[in-house]
Amino acid sequence: MFNQFEDKGQLAQVIQRRLNMTGSAPAPSVAPELFPVLNYENDRPEWGFCKNERLCSCIVELGANVGEFRSFQLYLPTTATSIAVVTSIISHDTNVKFVGRSFIAGGIAPWTAVPTGARDFRYAPVGSVVLAERASTAAQPTFSVRLGRLQAVGETLREPIILGPGGTLMITGATANQTLFASVHWYERAAMPGELG
Repeated sequence: MFNQFEDKGQLAQVIQRRLNMTGSAPAPSVAPELFPVLNYENDRPEWGFCKNERLCSCIVELGANVGEFRSFQLYLPTTATSIAVVTSIISHDTNVKFVGRSFIAGGIAPWTAVPTGARDFRYAPVGSVVLAERASTAAQPTFSVRLGRLQAVGETLREPIILGPGGTLMITGATANQTLFASVHWYERAAMPGELG
């Protein structure tokens, strides 16, 4: 078929679900006289459900502990076939926090799980492909790359950060014996062909 969409039906699925259409794909191709323009990833947040995107979030509340650094990380397992896009990290205390990329694997000591939840209540209220974890360590965890710094209450990092399989985003206190209060928002979805390199 001339100008046939080959996006595995995602665009047709959004049109079909949003307009309550029945039958076969409503837009299998682009008409020759039309020029397709995609304003990608800029539609209504509730439409993410139609594309099998899961909106997620979690909050980490770690009190100060003498001689220890408080840390938090989001880890996408190496076996995942998804990507996760962190959309915001919000500080809830006045302590300096660094945000960065880490190569520390998830699910091993001293990391312990932090509950996550879906922000779209059409999904089950808990659970995520991404692992959220916290830790307390005598030495400050190291980053491969620092991406940001947060301090003031309400200060927010809004630059998108994309996690592929094995990707780890870490937030850690700048000094020992300080609280770490923050919340993180992201969405996750199955990776399309070619997105994982």
